[in-house]
Amino acid sequence: MADTGAVLVVTRHEDMRKGAVANGRGMTLSGNVRTRAQLKVHRPSDLRRIKEQRASKEIRVLNVRPIDSKNDDEEYEISNAIQLPTVLSHAGGEIGADGGGSEKDDWEECANIYQELLDGCRQIYRVDGRKRRDRIERAYHHWLPQFDGMVDAFMDWSRNKEQDHRIPEEIEGIPSLLVTVVDIFKTKKRLIPLLSDQYQSASMVRSGVFPSSPLRHHHAFSTRTLHLYHDLFCRCPRLSIQPFIKSLCDIQGFPFKPYLMQQFSSAYDAYVEVKSRTRKLVAQTLGRDSPTWRILHTCPCCQNELQEDDPLEIRMMVAMDGNDSLKRVERRKDAADDSLAEILDSGVVERVDPRQAGGDYFLSRTSVDNWAEENWKDVPVWVPQNSFQEWVWKTGRCEEKWHNTLDKNTGKSWAKFDENGIFLLICRHGLVLSLADMVKSGEKAKYSLASMHHFLEAERQYCISNGEDAPPKGKLCFAYDIGCTNSKTVHRSPLASLANYMGYLPATGAGLEAEQYFSKSNSLASATRHASIFHRRQMITEYAYHTNNFKTYGNLTKFLGNHYSQALEILGTAPSLRIQMREAGIKDAHVIFQWMEEEAVYLQNLSREPPVETLQMEYYRKLIALKECQAVLKDARLAWLSYRPGERDQTSALERAQRHAQENERKILADVHALESKLDVRVRWTEGSVQWEEAGALVTGAKYRRALDKLEGLLVSRIFELSRLNISGTGEFWFHSSTYLIPWPITLQVTKCENT
Repeated sequence: MADTGAVLVVTRHEDMRKGAVANGRGMTLSGNVRTRAQLKVHRPSDLRRIKEQRASKEIRVLNVRPIDSKNDDEEYEISNAIQLPTVLSHAGGEIGADGGGSEKDDWEECANIYQELLDGCRQIYRVDGRKRRDRIERAYHHWLPQFDGMVDAFMDWSRNKEQDHRIPEEIEGIPSLLVTVVDIFKTKKRLIPLLSDQYQSASMVRSGVFPSSPLRHHHAFSTRTLHLYHDLFCRCPRLSIQPFIKSLCDIQGFPFKPYLMQQFSSAYDAYVEVKSRTRKLVAQTLGRDSPTWRILHTCPCCQNELQEDDPLEIRMMVAMDGNDSLKRVERRKDAADDSLAEILDSGVVERVDPRQAGGDYFLSRTSVDNWAEENWKDVPVWVPQNSFQEWVWKTGRCEEKWHNTLDKNTGKSWAKFDENGIFLLICRHGLVLSLADMVKSGEKAKYSLASMHHFLEAERQYCISNGEDAPPKGKLCFAYDIGCTNSKTVHRSPLASLANYMGYLPATGAGLEAEQYFSKSNSLASATRHASIFHRRQMITEYAYHTNNFKTYGNLTKFLGNHYSQALEILGTAPSLRIQMREAGIKDAHVIFQWMEEEAVYLQNLSREPPVETLQMEYYRKLIALKECQAVLKDARLAWLSYRPGERDQTSALERAQRHAQENERKILADVHALESKLDVRVRWTEGSVQWEEAGALVTGAKYRRALDKLEGLLVSRIFELSRLNISGTGEFWFHSSTYLIPWPITLQVTKCENT
């Protein structure tokens, strides 16, 4: 029987009402009506091949019902081959108009084979429960066994690139795969030789392209295109996939094709995974594959010690801080969802993604939650003694006054986001040690405790492995903007014993390295705000790795040289400092610490105005009010005495005004007497006296400070408004502030106070 014979067409009319009859050679097929419209074209040879594959269990058919001869009014139609467009033929040739003498036999064989296939499908009939949301999970399971071969192929490609060797597209005796390859400047079809690799994806990587899907390799992206985007993203984190693909389309001169974004994302994920596995393989070869090796050897300046080096009083300084710029919006759905990705009745809808990103940079959520305060019991509070730092520990009140992380202040922002930011542990030279996600909360103590425990425990295990039983020499300083609060939390937590053993030293307000890192990493916010959990961590990790190894590490020489020069300049001022201290009568530096204690007491007293000054200012105000009231009373008396009755009698009104003025005078006099008793004033202050002038200066200064505080508040609020409008840093601040910021009454009040 010729393969170019009749064509069997099974057409699905989903929108056709039930009862419509589809005619075709006297045969009607029935099927499942729950799927979209489908068009399947088969030749007899195709059906025979399908039958053989079905017999060998190489394929399976889903959602298929057998032929029901009783149902003639179904939504399927078998069309005559003569009535079909030529383009539907799989044979590559045209179908004759007369159908040929063997057409009837072809149709009968097609019907028999198709019926046999449908009968066999009854044994494997099931409902396809797959959904669009779990496609990532299914794709990853297909990718997973291919990564090892792709890693080997990627290293071979890198070596061939260094040697300027390229695998030819056509090799005699080796089959090839035709793939559409998207490059930086050109998109073309390319033959990929299928070498001795187990998977086609490995052969593609060996030829310098990454497939966009794990199974059907029709489209691919060149490795240098993926590498270009990776480096551009690490240098400019604001660059996302969409503008990059649009740029490629513009360069190559064709309109933007949205489907390229999804294909590029899949290929880029495979590229990043292969690079990550390559790094792990290199680390394993060098003996650096332990989970804590990187955090213990990140900074060569702090953590690489020589035997001839003298121990330092502070062996290492690290900074830690939280940042809420890298939030991620939690995916929610109002209506109930029957997907397995929905978490109970919470309304959270996240795609199932078994991939893990973050490597050894991110702490797991479980390890962080273990350090939540509700999970560890209260232990006796450790209070140090006999040093200035210990005095600060005893008298500090930051813990009671720090309200930035209270739930009532940040609870509204948590509802929208899953991850509210990151918590960073960084070396004083700017190298990232660890990261942690702040999940549905602000900057809580559990993030600092978990980061400190991860680092301190790694150091302790490293000392034990080196045979060191004694505590390490020198202190390990942790700088934090709320270091006093954190130190109190540390010493009443289970971390206290480990912290004391490893030489924990708290510092407050010295974490400039963290702020400098955040000023750069904030550029990731636009890309991570609506990303998935995996892609958010992937982007943050790749940026941290690139920053450590290509930016910060490469600039360490310049960093150390500049700071060494500054240190020499500071040390050069020591002789002049000693001379100035001798001239000022300062014997030694301990006097400065005494001044700091006095300053702390003074600042604590400034939390409110001193009671004596408050009484003096109130007494001054009462005297002014008494003077004004007596002037009003004098005028009222003169008006009453000089009054002569006329046509309209005003005697009662004048008497009433005089009576009210007398009552006000008596009230103010009573207050003046009480204040004089409090202040032990024997002679009442008069205008022009020393006490009068001093009290007046106090009142004027208090008004000035209140006006200045109001002005500072307006300035800060305006800065935040300009930041939200993306105007900050454009030089437009003074124009906007001079026009809208300062109300005239406050401006006049500040000017008046300054002149006074």
